Amino acid sequence: MFIGRLCAFPAFFHRGTSLPFPPDACDGGVYVWNWDTVYDTGVDVALVLAAPAFVGAVRLALAPDSEIPYAQVLADGRPSGILDARDGAPLTGELTIPVGVTAQTLTLRLGANLKKLAFSAPELLGAAEDGLPFVYPTPERIVSVPGAPVRLGEVRADASGDAAFAADYLLSRLSERFGGWYAPDGVPVTVAVDESLTEERYRVEITPDSVTLTAGARLPLLYAVETLLSCGEDGRFALCTVTDAPYKPMRGFHFGLPPREELGFARRLIRYVLIPMRYNQLFVEFAGAMRFLRHPEISEAWLEGNRAAAEHRQPAFPHGEMDAGGGLLEQDEVRAFLDYARDFGFEIIPEVQSFGHVQYITYAHPELAEREERTNVVSDTRGEDARPDEFYAHCYCPSLDESYRIIYDLIDEIVAVARPQRFVHMGHDEIYQLGVCPRCRELDPADLYTKHVTAMHDYLAKKGLRMMIWSDMLHPTERYKSPPAVSRLPRDIVMLDFIWYFHFDLDMEDHLLPYGYDVVMGNLYSSHYPRYSARAAKPHMLGGEVSTWCRMDEYTLAKKGKFWDLLYTAEMLWNPAYDEGQRVTYTHLLSSRLQPRLRDTLRGIRLPVEDGKTALALPDAERSALPDALLSLAPGAIPADGAEIPVNAVCRRLVFEHATLWNLPRIAWQPLPAIGAYTVRYADGGSVTIPVEYNGNVLCWNRRYADPLPQQYYRHQGYVGTWFIDPSREGKDGAGRDTLVCALTWDNPDPARAIASVRYDAAQTDASVLVLAGVSAVR
Repeated sequence: MFIGRLCAFPAFFHRGTSLPFPPDACDGGVYVWNWDTVYDTGVDVALVLAAPAFVGAVRLALAPDSEIPYAQVLADGRPSGILDARDGAPLTGELTIPVGVTAQTLTLRLGANLKKLAFSAPELLGAAEDGLPFVYPTPERIVSVPGAPVRLGEVRADASGDAAFAADYLLSRLSERFGGWYAPDGVPVTVAVDESLTEERYRVEITPDSVTLTAGARLPLLYAVETLLSCGEDGRFALCTVTDAPYKPMRGFHFGLPPREELGFARRLIRYVLIPMRYNQLFVEFAGAMRFLRHPEISEAWLEGNRAAAEHRQPAFPHGEMDAGGGLLEQDEVRAFLDYARDFGFEIIPEVQSFGHVQYITYAHPELAEREERTNVVSDTRGEDARPDEFYAHCYCPSLDESYRIIYDLIDEIVAVARPQRFVHMGHDEIYQLGVCPRCRELDPADLYTKHVTAMHDYLAKKGLRMMIWSDMLHPTERYKSPPAVSRLPRDIVMLDFIWYFHFDLDMEDHLLPYGYDVVMGNLYSSHYPRYSARAAKPHMLGGEVSTWCRMDEYTLAKKGKFWDLLYTAEMLWNPAYDEGQRVTYTHLLSSRLQPRLRDTLRGIRLPVEDGKTALALPDAERSALPDALLSLAPGAIPADGAEIPVNAVCRRLVFEHATLWNLPRIAWQPLPAIGAYTVRYADGGSVTIPVEYNGNVLCWNRRYADPLPQQYYRHQGYVGTWFIDPSREGKDGAGRDTLVCALTWDNPDPARAIASVRYDAAQTDASVLVLAGVSAVR
């Protein structure tokens, strides 16, 4: 699979005709029509590909002195994308017009408005079949080897422990993916360590006679295994050679300790999502979620505070849901979970919240709290995160020796359990109560901050560990008091920069890099991070980490768009040629070729189950209220409320194709709107209810799948309606704007029970109006 710029040479015509319209000049690769040549008409740019390909977008660079009122793309003659000037302001500069269709002939139609029309050759961004398998994230190099696909035989490992581990991993993954994959006459597979392959480089060679997987360490060997799996279809593996290495050395996932009942899910997430997506670091927030043996009062207070919050006797305990769901894990449980990840080769980076976000300490030790009399409330969260509830003391006093004694004790216990290799993340973010108590209010806040950070740094250094911190307190913004400390801290501290999402117009890392700090893009949300390619390329930008800020379970991660964020961000951190203009292409490939399989594997569904899929007959219904463009996409669609569909079969899963007529808001940090429910009725009289939630497992018909919510308000939850649904029908309306129907897959918890029927009933408060385009049974 080729992903990049598709090759097509432009030809120019009068708008809407086949009459040639050559430019007045071609100056340095820029095509120019003078104003009194084009007037207020326009130009069609014809671009013909050698074969049909998926076109994600058309990119056009207008000359600095050129402007246009609109740019439209027609794919094989059909409107397939458009950018309009808004509020009378013309389009200027570099334009990216999303397309998202498979086509061979493209027409870029450019309007004119009595101005010179000048632009460089348009670029078609997309993907084309080239005979090579689809490997994701995109590898550094993949080359075809002549010959037919091969079956696999015996798997051998060299004498190293890492190769033996990877060979065992390969055997289990082959069985999960392909079932009876082994062929007695299949080619032998060798897994070997090659210490010359440094910096996570790996190599996969599939030839007619053998398969070889090599890397310098355990985790990149597992990347090689996942690449081999990507080269397989129906147990046969395409001949090719893959040489690969990551763009960024730090590719992290930040989450709180899982609840006890979700430890199994978290292990599956590591194995079936994080390894295939080439992540290599786990940033694990502890707070009070692990029992502290030196400070049992902190553990008891954590439990009591979360219990009181759950009973609505007091506000939600800060980070309670995120860290063990407000419960308490024993040290042996945490150690076993982290050892599981470490065995794969992940680097464990524990986060010890200190100075700020220390309610887990101050709730047990209110005498340490740094408090001020006035109240700070953020009511508008579009441009700033809500402040912690002041029922709890957010910070401890940095002038009290007892504050240091306790945090050092907690560091000792966490380090002993987590056994970090290089780093401990010490928090230090959002310290709003800084220098406000009687002991500190006359002191310089920057000095107080420097004192505490340096003390933590030096304490870790004695353990042979480096320190990471969130860097927000060092940026020159009005919300913080300590920016001068940026010049006073040890330079070997790694800065996790998340404040980028408060200032989309600025490269905030430029406040840190001149001082020599290494920087990791903290809370790297692929939905919103601006100018990624240019910023990531700066020296000392080490990588990024995707943060969850929520409970660790499948439903919550999906609701907040974190699965999609993990999938998409993987390409950004792995592939140095990542192109922001290819978002629609990546979305198409992820949604059609990757996400459904990952979801099934994560849930323990090991083999393909789509064989025997039968479309069920929908009842007749009045369709006059449905938009023509939706009916064009889904001709049999009906209003869903009250519709009952006979099934009368034993089936493993049902697939509901649906959309809504109207959108509903995604209110950050709040539950998704419940718009109705499907009721599956079994032949024996039992039933199961499938809740339908807008922005969770259904979307409006007139949007693009996985298109980020662009506003700053949605920075933490920029993706909606991804993990639980896949695009089943995608089209365009008459103007070239997107139309969509998604498929919700429901796996029957008791597949031996016959299903009689399924019915949808809307909630009384629903304002979105569900439309049902189809129901299929997979037997």
